[in-house]
Amino acid sequence: MNQKDLQLFGEIMAGLAENFGAQLSKVGLRLRMKAMWGYSIEQVEAAAIELLKTKKHSSMPTVAEFIEAIEGSKPRVDDKAVVEANGIISHLNRFGASKYPSLDDPITARLMTTRWPYSQWASQVLESELKWWAKEFAKAYQAEQSVNGTLQLPGNVKGLLVQIGKEVDHKRS
Repeated sequence: MNQKDLQLFGEIMAGLAENFGAQLSKVGLRLRMKAMWGYSIEQVEAAAIELLKTKKHSSMPTVAEFIEAIEGSKPRVDDKAVVEANGIISHLNRFGASKYPSLDDPITARLMTTRWPYSQWASQVLESELKWWAKEFAKAYQAEQSVNGTLQLPGNVKGLLVQIGKEVDHKRS
């Protein structure tokens, strides 16, 4: 941020404080600025306007609320798990066991190569069991996420994992 941006940042925060009946300190303003340093002044201003329009409580928006307004809310793990399960079921309905799905999510790839090797699972699962499988998959996905949430596989390792899963499935078939 340049000097003009810093001044505008202070004005934005002062305007918000006035709207929400809050008082700003130099220390608080400096801390907010440091916490939002990676965002452009345009993003901060757009978030401030959005918060002015939508925030229902009378307290000054927190930095976390600003960041959520800028980045959008992150999907919940259980929502992501259901989406992944539905993607597997959709693929199964379209291609059956004949075509291995593209598994871009590392947790889904791990589950569909270790716990439920896709080709074997797809050739044996009954339509009537899919509802229960999706619930079990979602629980396993959430457990993996909570235990290994910080584990991020590089693209080449993820591709290798998927390839190994295909080979293991092919050998079992």
